[in-house]
Amino acid sequence: MEPRLPRLELHVRLFTEPRIQQRGSNLSSQHVDAPPGFSDIPADAPVLPSLYARDQAAEFSLPSSVLIACAYTHPHEPMRLLQYSRSGELSIHSFDDADVPRYAILSHTWGGDGDEVTFADLETGHGKAKPAYKKILFCGRQARHDGLEHFWIDTCCIDTTDKVEHSWAIRSMFRWYRFAAKCYVYLSDVSINADGMSTLQELLAPTTVEFFSQEGEKLGDKVSLTPLIHKITSIPPKVLRGAPLSQSRINDRWRWAEGRKTKCDEDRAYSLQGIFDVELAPVYGEGESGAFNRLKREIYKLERCMEDMHSTDPRDDKKRIEDTKGGLLTDSYRWVLNNTKFRQWHEDQHSGLLWVKGDPGKGKTMLLCGIINELQNSTPRCTLLSYFFCQATDSRINSATAVLRGLLYMLVDQQRSLAVHVRRKHDRAGRSLFSDANAWVALTEIFVDVIQDTSLSTTYLIIDALDECVTDQSKLLTFIAEQSSVSSRVKWIVSSRNWPAIEEQLERAEHKTRLSLELNAESVATAVKIFIQQQVCQLAQEKRYTPEIQNVVLQHLRLNANDTFLWVALVCQGLKATPKWNVLKKLALFPPGLDSLYRRMLLKISESDSAEICLGLLAVTSVLYRPVIITELVALAEQIAGFVDDLEIWNISTKTCLHTLKGHSDFIQLAAFSHDSTRLAPASDDRTVKIWDVSSGTCLHTLKGHSSLVQSAAFSHNSTQLASASSDMTVKIWDANSGMCLHTLNVVSLLSNLSFDSTGAFIYTDVGTIIVPSLQVLDTTDVAASKPRYKGIGLNADSTWITRAGSNIVWIPSEYRPFCSAVNGVQVGMGVRSGRVWFCKADE
Repeated sequence: MEPRLPRLELHVRLFTEPRIQQRGSNLSSQHVDAPPGFSDIPADAPVLPSLYARDQAAEFSLPSSVLIACAYTHPHEPMRLLQYSRSGELSIHSFDDADVPRYAILSHTWGGDGDEVTFADLETGHGKAKPAYKKILFCGRQARHDGLEHFWIDTCCIDTTDKVEHSWAIRSMFRWYRFAAKCYVYLSDVSINADGMSTLQELLAPTTVEFFSQEGEKLGDKVSLTPLIHKITSIPPKVLRGAPLSQSRINDRWRWAEGRKTKCDEDRAYSLQGIFDVELAPVYGEGESGAFNRLKREIYKLERCMEDMHSTDPRDDKKRIEDTKGGLLTDSYRWVLNNTKFRQWHEDQHSGLLWVKGDPGKGKTMLLCGIINELQNSTPRCTLLSYFFCQATDSRINSATAVLRGLLYMLVDQQRSLAVHVRRKHDRAGRSLFSDANAWVALTEIFVDVIQDTSLSTTYLIIDALDECVTDQSKLLTFIAEQSSVSSRVKWIVSSRNWPAIEEQLERAEHKTRLSLELNAESVATAVKIFIQQQVCQLAQEKRYTPEIQNVVLQHLRLNANDTFLWVALVCQGLKATPKWNVLKKLALFPPGLDSLYRRMLLKISESDSAEICLGLLAVTSVLYRPVIITELVALAEQIAGFVDDLEIWNISTKTCLHTLKGHSDFIQLAAFSHDSTRLAPASDDRTVKIWDVSSGTCLHTLKGHSSLVQSAAFSHNSTQLASASSDMTVKIWDANSGMCLHTLNVVSLLSNLSFDSTGAFIYTDVGTIIVPSLQVLDTTDVAASKPRYKGIGLNADSTWITRAGSNIVWIPSEYRPFCSAVNGVQVGMGVRSGRVWFCKADE
């Protein structure tokens, strides 16, 4: 019997193949565990390609005759389509991917082996006498009725005797159904029920699916029959209406296949590859189990690739931006759809790049959000739309690598067949492909392969705020300029401020269009007025303004906004925090224009209690190489403001505060626990160290004697002694039980790190190992300072010499002198202000 194409039909028995276990709600955030049967498959196990018969034989132990039939594949087999001439003659034509016209496709139940019209029948002209020829007549007639000249039927458009073509057809089937203008379900023998429903891929892939009786009577379509189809198949209505399959969980898609049967055992697995967005070369003879194992492996590898590629989902970023900016108003961006420059870019096949440029606050980001929405709603289902929003203050989305990674993620998520370009590298490199030093090189190569893929239909790539790409911006601009004219199927939109550097780079693009917001000031002004109206209405509802107050606010914003969205947003944000009775007074304080408003905000900062911290942050920011991201600002702020003069002891497991230790009058630099965890010793800028009982929260001793702030403290391993280091260049050793000073060592160095060795005989410091003198308890804290004795390798007081036992042995040139240092045994590590770190090893 000839091998049949995959035909999945509903059946009452349960699908008992093992299912992939997964977690997560949709593919964009889904993590898939290795399914049952994968435990013995290494993570880097090679994919089983049809090109390698030897590998297949080793895996499945198939007869060589079976392997020969499917050991070779054409990368691009043409698609055959049927056509009726005006005289009624049936002909068949071959088309390459780029030249395929609009076509209809037939879904039907196969008849007996001799009933269906085959490709050979069409070549010999013997098919008209077969019972199934009426299906060809029906499909041709219905296609003409719908304005389509070409149509496709699996039985006669594929030469199933050619194993290579047959293999390619199985892998292309889902794509052919997806791109069909119409799909006709021909119910030749039964009405719509569990046994006569169309196959799974034919329900899910096409945009339009229509059901017909054998008499050619239309019974309904996928939309009108959604409740019935859902009841029979359990496929969710949103999926039947066109929601991307990637938004459905893996387990759900397995469940849709339950109870379906095929004439060939392996086809149960092969026919699911489109549902799971993977490609599987047919190997007839491997058996159902072997086919499903390969299918599951491919699913697992694809999911792992998507998980590793995901750094951010730009769809989530878009929603966050819209919510943060108060929502997207249709009337505030629709002007661009009739703009001459936009229409020129959109309608001209050779206009590959549109650059939207404008000053800060002019609404570039929201304009692009609106364009994205319009393209989503007005383009065919097969159109791909990928976008990315750069943001300088977010390290996830402020680099050239992040931009390409985000664009690729969206493209592959919409058309999983593109994953093959990513997986060529990912199957070997894993997650590091997207983050190591060569990530940019690898991603550009992958991206070029993707946008040149012959299966790619019209694709829109949109990047917002190029000026906020702070890492490798020049590389990204060069790449955009080069690639924007490579393919007429790929069109780019980018936005940025009016920066000469960006203009200079984009000038290299061959076919570009500029859309300047300053040159469209009237349209922008109208959009800002619409935005003001919406914001004021929202404020009036939330704050319960009287009509008089609402009108005053409206007029003030219109007069002073200077056609700037950001100014309006900042003022409205300030008014939201203002009581109704103080609105008019507060409103008068907002100066017109963005520059004046920023100046007022800075003045307000300078008069606040946090002025010193803000000034410090601005000073640091002004000398940095790149803009500071929020997490770095927080870190800087915590360094400035994070000093405390009291301590809290927390129970981590219960997340409860046990004690608040108050008593120091200045900042606490560091706190040290005793090794038995019964005592705590904070070192403070008030020149003291206090020893606290951890269990009761009471102060046991206050250790006084340092003449400057205390930098560090450390308990000995037996918790009987405490060492403290101060800016007065001394180290004091205390009796931890009595609070008495045992010794004062004049180290003539600022030490920020202290620790005892396990015996208590030595103290490790930044500059070397100090020998602890023989200890004698004295009755005073004012112990005369003595010169410390050093053991082993260290540094002298001014870090100009490497020492051994306190004696100078190696002079350190000025360019190598440390800003910070560490000593470990016979090694000295030094960090210098230039950013270099060097190590020196000395023999004992």
